[in-house]
Amino acid sequence: MKAHDSYFTSFLKLSDAVFNIPVYQRNYDWETDDCTQLFQDIENIAITGKDHFIGSIVYISIGTATEPYYNIIDGQQRITSVMLFLKALHDSTDDKKFKKQVRHGFLINIGLDDEPKMKLKQVESDRSVYEQLILQKKFDEAAFSEAEKNSNVYKNYCCFRDLISHSEVPLQDLYNAIFKLEIIDTCLTTEDPQEVFESMNSTGRSLTNTDLLRNY
Repeated sequence: MKAHDSYFTSFLKLSDAVFNIPVYQRNYDWETDDCTQLFQDIENIAITGKDHFIGSIVYISIGTATEPYYNIIDGQQRITSVMLFLKALHDSTDDKKFKKQVRHGFLINIGLDDEPKMKLKQVESDRSVYEQLILQKKFDEAAFSEAEKNSNVYKNYCCFRDLISHSEVPLQDLYNAIFKLEIIDTCLTTEDPQEVFESMNSTGRSLTNTDLLRNY
């Protein structure tokens, strides 16, 4: 195991990297209260200019030097939420330069065929809504079914959009604040990632029977 202090953006901006939520992970279950707290932390960073620690990101590399691919073991909820926040920032302005900075910097990779590729791959239950949301160049509410609108991915994205629209902090300052989110960057080497996942969740929010079955 290799661990060091880093910044969230340094982890996300690994060149052409793909971050995968493996099948044994729980679904994305952060609620709007969790996202509101994250947004308030980001606002506070923007106002004070101080760094803010948001926990550890634990992952294992299963790719190659030329095609980096990482399975996320711990940090799925935070990574997904920050991605949704960045997408909400992207959709809250008509500034093309700013939108490109966010979209190409964090949300997607551009393949050799010039087609956008997902930088973060969700578990199957969240994948469809997340991908549709991220790949939209402009948010289109009508493109989502009522069932999709009930997903945490969709609701939390809308929560961030609402918080941004009512914030007195400029968009650029909110974006800059992301670069001050501190993490412990932990890369697994020989450990069994499923065992690490179960161990890290043994004292946190209980795993459901579905989570345990998927893990098995």
